[in-house]
Amino acid sequence: MSTTNHSCGTTTPGHPSPDELAERRQRRLEQILRRRERLACIAVERMSHDLPDSHDYVLEQLQLEQSIQHCWPEVYDRLLDTWVMEDVSRMHTSDRPLPGCGICIATTAVGRISARPPWETAA
Repeated sequence: MSTTNHSCGTTTPGHPSPDELAERRQRRLEQILRRRERLACIAVERMSHDLPDSHDYVLEQLQLEQSIQHCWPEVYDRLLDTWVMEDVSRMHTSDRPLPGCGICIATTAVGRISARPPWETAA
């Protein structure tokens, strides 16, 4: 890792170049956006099923969004409307399950499991 000394075209060992810094910043943004997406999905799922810890996930999501707004304001401004629409589209109720909801999938699978032994249900 080295940088170019723009005044004379030489490099300084041990310091990242502006391009390297931009690449790191972009990778970090991509990681944070993936994390925000996972948090949003979890938060909405937990809210939709009235789970008591849903507010913890919502707060973490909001804190992450504030970080994005602070460090990448142009990205935040561009994505905010999309995030809101996606989050709203994920809202559902227990009686109207959402196919992609992990909690709905788990509770549906549990509902299909019979508590009766197989020899009793075969009759």
